[in-house]
Order: sequence, then C-alpha cells, then structure tokens
Amino acid sequence: MIEVSCNHDFAQAKQVAQKDRQALVLVFTSPSCAPCKMLKQRVEQNLERPDAGAMFLEVNVEEAGLVAQQYAVRGVPTVVVADSSGGSHYQRTGQADTGELKRKIAEAARRS
Repeated sequence: MIEVSCNHDFAQAKQVAQKDRQALVLVFTSPSCAPCKMLKQRVEQNLERPDAGAMFLEVNVEEAGLVAQQYAVRGVPTVVVADSSGGSHYQRTGQADTGELKRKIAEAARRS
C-alpha cells in the first residue's frame, strides 16, 4: 500500500493510475486510529494483489487534508473505491466487508 502524506503524493499516484488504467482504493487513516490499522491490515492481506486492477493508497488525513476534503471524508477509517480518474464509486466509513470491497474494486477496475 502506497502511503500518501501530502496532496502532491495523491496527484502523482492518480496520474500513474490513469496511465495504467487502474482503479484507486483509498484507505483514509490517522496515526492514532486503532481501527484504521486493523482495516489497513485486512485490505493488505485480503485485497491487495497484483491482478486486482487497482492501486492501493493509505491517505493520512492529518497530512493530506485536501484529499480527504475532496472525498468528503468525515471520519476514519474510511475506504473509497474510485475509477482511474478519481471519480468515487463506493465509500464506507468504519470496518468494510471484504467481499463487498472486492466486488466494488472489480467494478471500478472495469470502468477504468
């Protein structure tokens, strides 16, 4: 999972995703959030695969606030699945179901 600690990091990752036609999976976290660490671990272990057709990003809301604002993130952890242009297709705050996330990632990858 690529760490996004500033808005510039996100812009660069989005450019790569567009070029490679990959969906974006953004996991919004904060350093002091225990549920965030659990969700990040679940995503890394169960969803992040080379054949997923997606780029996985961990966005620190304390350092990349404009990215969080762009996706209207109101709490952490929040997962956003977006197409390669950054258009949001799915958003969930709290612990997300792995099966549902897998389906949403596949849908966004097909659209990218």
